[in-house]
Amino acid sequence: MAVRLSVRDLKPGMIVAEPIAGKNGQGDLPAGTTLTVQHITAMTGRTDSAVVAEDPEGTGSSSTAERRGLAIEHVEKRMRWKPCTPFEEEIYQVAVEQAERLLMEEKEK
Repeated sequence: MAVRLSVRDLKPGMIVAEPIAGKNGQGDLPAGTTLTVQHITAMTGRTDSAVVAEDPEGTGSSSTAERRGLAIEHVEKRMRWKPCTPFEEEIYQVAVEQAERLLMEEKEK
């Protein structure tokens, strides 16, 4: 299974499920690429989102990317603003990480 995530929600180690094309229409990153911090930094401003594959570690029926997507949905339903500053972006990321932890705890019960 694959999940589309915002570039700001990508994490190193996630695997690209569909080629990511740059502004010139050519594939910058092919499917199967394991994302690094450098990849994610380079994508910022060039694309809005990317499709990533499920967790290669196989940590259960729901993948890390799928869980991250659910956490993002959870946070965005409750937020009434979009992060505009680095400080707000950090608050957003903390909220998403907390939602991920809660989803993992629910799954373990």
